[in-house]
Parts: sequence; C-alpha cells; structure tokens
Amino acid sequence: MNHKKAIAYIRVSTTHQDVERQRIKFKEYCKNNNLQANEEIIDFGISGAKSDRPGYLRLQALTGKDADILVVSELSRLSRQEEILETINIIQNIVYNGLSLIFLDAPSKVYEAHSTLDITELIILLVGAFRAAQDRKEIKRKNQEGKQALLSQNPYAVVDAKIPYGYNAIYNPNGSRPKKILIENEEEVANVKKIFQLALEGYSLGKIAKYFNNRNILFRGHFVTRQLLSVLVRNILYKGIRRRIHSFDRKDNPNIIENKITPIISESDFERVNQMLKDNHKFCSTGNNYFNTLRGIIKCRCGRGMMVKDKGYASGIKKMVYRCNDVSAKDNPIHCQYKDEISYQFTNEVIFNVFKYIHNTDEIFIFMAKTEQKIYEIDEEIKGIERKIENKNIEIESLNKDNKRLIERYIHAKSQSIANAIQDEQLTIENKIHKLEDEISHCNKEKVKLITNKESLINYIDTEELSSLGNEERAELFKKHLEKVIYLPVTLMQGFYIITFKSKMQRIVAIRKTAKSPIAAILPDGYTVDMNTKLITEYYQSIQTGGCSYPISSSFKQLTIQEYFKKLPQIGNFGILEIDYSYRKGK
Repeated sequence: MNHKKAIAYIRVSTTHQDVERQRIKFKEYCKNNNLQANEEIIDFGISGAKSDRPGYLRLQALTGKDADILVVSELSRLSRQEEILETINIIQNIVYNGLSLIFLDAPSKVYEAHSTLDITELIILLVGAFRAAQDRKEIKRKNQEGKQALLSQNPYAVVDAKIPYGYNAIYNPNGSRPKKILIENEEEVANVKKIFQLALEGYSLGKIAKYFNNRNILFRGHFVTRQLLSVLVRNILYKGIRRRIHSFDRKDNPNIIENKITPIISESDFERVNQMLKDNHKFCSTGNNYFNTLRGIIKCRCGRGMMVKDKGYASGIKKMVYRCNDVSAKDNPIHCQYKDEISYQFTNEVIFNVFKYIHNTDEIFIFMAKTEQKIYEIDEEIKGIERKIENKNIEIESLNKDNKRLIERYIHAKSQSIANAIQDEQLTIENKIHKLEDEISHCNKEKVKLITNKESLINYIDTEELSSLGNEERAELFKKHLEKVIYLPVTLMQGFYIITFKSKMQRIVAIRKTAKSPIAAILPDGYTVDMNTKLITEYYQSIQTGGCSYPISSSFKQLTIQEYFKKLPQIGNFGILEIDYSYRKGK
C-alpha cells in the first residue's frame, strides 16, 4: 500500500524557541492519517512578517511531484504579514501547484490540491491571516512595553541585542530581573575618553580616526572611521543619559524612557566637543582634490559661501577660483546676481599675508586689544546666561514646592470635582517645569558655544608659527581667527578683500592683480569702503587756526581705488603686503 507523502513547514520567531513541539504534532498527524512524513522545511529564528524566509520561498516552489500534502501547525506559522492578501495568494499558489494544505489547529478543514478557494474558505483565511498579523503586532507591542518597563526600573538593564561601545553585558548578580546588565569595559571606556580628549585638543574626526588606526587600535575588531566616531561622539549615553524610544504603533506619541547613569564624559566636555565638531564640519574641507582653505569663511556678496572650482589649465598653469556655490536657475528669485570669481591661490596668499603683517607690526597690539575686549564681552554674556539659569532653577524649585502642597490638598480632597481641579493645577505646573527645563537646556548649549568661541580667541596670534604653513595649517589658522571674508570687485583686475576677525576687528585690503605691477595693501585703520558705490572713505582731522584754543575738526574724503593706489606712495606705502606670486609660474 502506497502512503501519501507529507511535508511539514515549521517556523519559530527566535533562536530561543524550540521546533520540537511542531515536529511532534506533524509526526502524530502523519501516523494517525497513514501519511508518510517525507520532509521538514524549517525557518528557525525568523519572523513570520518577513517574506524572504528561505523555507517560505521554497514552499512556493513545491509541486505535486514533491509531496501530496503540506502540513502546518497553524496559519500564524506560515505567515504573520500585515499584507493579508499576500498570505491568501501564497496559500492559493500552494494549492494550485498540486499540494493539499492543512493547518493542525483546524484539522477538519483540508484545502484540496488543484482547487480554487471558495468564498467561505477565503473569509476563514482572511480572518485567520488578519488575526495572525494582529497577534504579531500585539506581541511586539507588549515586548517593547516590557523592555521600556524594565529599563525604567534599572537603567543598566540589557534590553536590546546591540551592546553600546564602552560596555559589556553580564548576568545580573542581584537576581533574574533583568537577566543581564551593562558594566563598563575598561579598555573601550579608555578609547571613548581618548576620543573626547583629542577632540577637545582640536582634532577633527578624520585625524582622530588616523590616531587610532596608526596605532593599530581596533574598535571591536574594526578599523576606526569618521562615520563610527561621528556616532560615538553624539551618543548621550557617555554623558550619563540612557534613553530608549518605543515608537512601535505609536509614532505620533512615542514612549521615551530616560534614566541617569554614571557618565564617562562630563556633560560640559560632551557639549563642547559636539559644538567644536559642528564648527569643524562648517569650516574644514573634506575634499582631497580641491581643498577649500577658507571653507565656511569666504562669502559671496549674496551671502552664500564660496566653493573651489577648477577652471582647467591656462598657459600650462592650473587655474583655480573661488566661486559662489549657488547653482539655482537664473529665473529663481533668490538666484545669485553677482556670480563673482576670484583667484584661489591669490586669495589665500592675500589672507595669509594679512596675518603675517599683523604678526610683524604694531598691528599685533590692536589685534590683542580687540581680542581681549571680545573675551570680556563673551565673559559678560556667559555670566548673563548663568544668571538666567540660576533664576530658572529658582522658579523650578518654587514650582516643585507648589506641587507638593497640591499633592497634600489632593490627598485630603473631599470631592471628586475638587480633586479634578487640583490635578489640572498640577498639570499646569508640570508643563511650566518642563518648559523651564527646556529653556535651561537651551541656555547651557549657548553657554557651551560661547566658551568654545572664547577658548579659540584666547590663542593669540602672536603664539602662531607663521613662517611656512601648508594649506591645511593655513585652514586651521583661518578657522581659529576669522569670521568672514568678502571680495568686492571694482574692475576685472581691482577690488577689495573685507576681512572680519572673530574679535570683530576688520581689515580691508585693496588689490590690483595686473601682471606687471600687482599690489595688495591694507587700508589704514579708520578707512571704510562702501559696498554699493565701492568708494573708499578717508577720515582725517584738521586744526582750525582762528583762535587761541586751536579746535580740532573731523573731515572725510572719498576716493576711488585708482586714486588710492596713486596716493599710496604719499603715505609711505602703508600696509603693502609681500605676496608670493610664484604660483603664477606654476611653481
């Protein structure tokens, strides 16, 4: 007697589950129904919501030549997909391909091979598939809520498979709940501290990665990359905040658990590093071919930044220019109307020589005085922010006292209406506290930003080594001291660089780029340039001689750039910069 051949499809969602129960049910069914247990197709540790399961895909390729009947313990083992019509289509295809199908939780119903599902069968399967999908969502929701509850009870609880860098997972020595907890990994913690130390010293993420890779220090078996470091330095876990967000099935109102743990990095250092790296991203060029020495500093007259553009070769010399980074169409209302282009090499030489001029002349004292004034102003701003924070903390303390009094009133409330009114008052107070806490957080970020700016200003220019700097070193110098550089063209070969330092000191350089007689000269202190008329305004004082007191009056005179260059010898060639023009020869 030939027995019909049966194939079982068995699936469990996690590797902690056992397939044996489904296997036993399959064998019992085959024995009781004179079937030959031919094969078991198993998807182990894979969710029923996934449609790319190896076993599931193989089911769809089975035909009547492989077996007579497919046995599944229940519909949820076959699929928990939210697209329930997809589940129905798979069942119909299995039947079309020549296999009968049975679910062991309803063994009286057999879906016969080569048949078409009738309306009753479709309704039964649709309800079953919908229930299976909903059950999965409910299981996942409860699982997430359980993890959130566990973390709220113990901030060191291990609730996810991925263990954060800097920690190990160990079995909880104090009981079975939570099963595992996080402890610090000394070697990894030392690496995290080193990352933040290097960042505070001014290292970019790229240089920090190079520091570890040059010493063959691997992070969990992998070389260190900027992308990895970018994730690590922003992980609030290191400043002592363990946060987990549960947004499954509640995206508009996610459940957020936030607990305090022992910090690896102080909050102030964490915020400073993130502010410094934010500035680095703004100022440091990441391109290797066209390194933008003035990235984030040089601006077009329209206000946008300027990028480096390769204009190809002219007379055997590579021509590079700074150009507005606007790429919008000309009919765009905010399209740049200037489209200025200025020599990349010449601009870098001019700006660098302004630093050398300040360094080697009495200008250094003006620079230091301006810098000290700016530092004083920043200190005053910091003190103002600290007073704001102190006042807001006093407000929070007062509101917390009010809240405690309301709790006492609530306990002794004699009617539900009074209790409800007290709860409304409590809610109002809690909202005020949350708002104040957000404002304090914002103030702290502003304070960190000011402290970072102050620290960059403290490094006076007279401590800089300016004898021979490459592009990257110049970029560091510019980023440290400059706020903005704008080029104002007057003619094709003449114009002004308007240079604003972080100390708010401003210097204007008049330039002439002709091949035979190029010149770049800093305008004397007090001279200004009108951005619209492009005229230089020269302020001077004169003594009136009509009486005994000899009163002094202030006057001004406007000059064109051509007139200024003609006048330059009369004022002792003031502020002329010694520009290295060797780049013009391709050297």
